[in-house]
Amino acid sequence: MKQGIFYGILYVEVIMLIGTVGLELFADPLVGLFAMSQETEGLCVMATKIIAIGFLFAGGNIAMQGVFQALGCGLDSLVVSLLRLLVVVLPLAWLFARLENASFMIWWSFPIAELVAFVAAAWFLWRADRRILKPMEDKEAFAIGRQCAGGRNVCRTDCQAGEEMAGGRRPARQNINMAER
Repeated sequence: MKQGIFYGILYVEVIMLIGTVGLELFADPLVGLFAMSQETEGLCVMATKIIAIGFLFAGGNIAMQGVFQALGCGLDSLVVSLLRLLVVVLPLAWLFARLENASFMIWWSFPIAELVAFVAAAWFLWRADRRILKPMEDKEAFAIGRQCAGGRNVCRTDCQAGEEMAGGRRPARQNINMAER
């Protein structure tokens, strides 16, 4: 399961990296498609290039939010969303709008908010690993790959009645509830 999460996040990050590089390289021609003044065009190119930096973190945030929801950690997903879209970005935008170079600085509120949310999401993922994924692996390691005394690789509940598991342990009397895994 951890490998699936790792590769899922990795794939999203690669796709977002391609998107970021694409926007950084082609911001001018892309903005040039729209009819606007030279000054507005310059601001749009600058804003596009700054906001594109945040895509690297946004992709990871969205992927981790999906992982949290799959693991039953909906509150962690909500916190990451609120950090990305409200808690960090709005106060930063308000603060940056008060600066001398507001037309430049205000756009940095987006990548900074994505970075802060990414750090929080990474911490939530680390915590979910310790609280949910690791115990899940321990149950699987206990249930899968055990051998009965006869040498068969079976779940610990599949040994024949009266047959001990390798190492002298008796099999459990109850089946492992698959929903608990």
